[in-house]
Amino acid sequence: MTSYILVEKKRWTDGDIEFLKQNFELMSTKELADHLGTSESSVNNKLRRLKLKRNIRWDRDMIIEGIKDLRRKGRSLLSSEVQKHHNMLYSAACRHFGNWSNAVDSAGYCYDEIRRGR
Repeated sequence: MTSYILVEKKRWTDGDIEFLKQNFELMSTKELADHLGTSESSVNNKLRRLKLKRNIRWDRDMIIEGIKDLRRKGRSLLSSEVQKHHNMLYSAACRHFGNWSNAVDSAGYCYDEIRRGR
């Protein structure tokens, strides 16, 4: 006798899709899946169906704009938070600027002040 486990299929809301569109270039598949409460394969399938591709070639201007966008949205620029929630941006910043602090400073913010909570 074969037993099957029924897995409820994710119903994508308009809010889920909007979140995916706004964050798929900044967050890893795992981060998106964790945030949306679904599997990585479900996220990948949805990205494919929406024709959203991640073949990003980060440059310094894109990174600076990403940092400014996080700030405009009121998100934390602390290294630990960005690594957790926007790992692709963080990794690209470290590659191009040497470290996250230099990238934040290049975007016009003082990372030391951010770190101290000012």
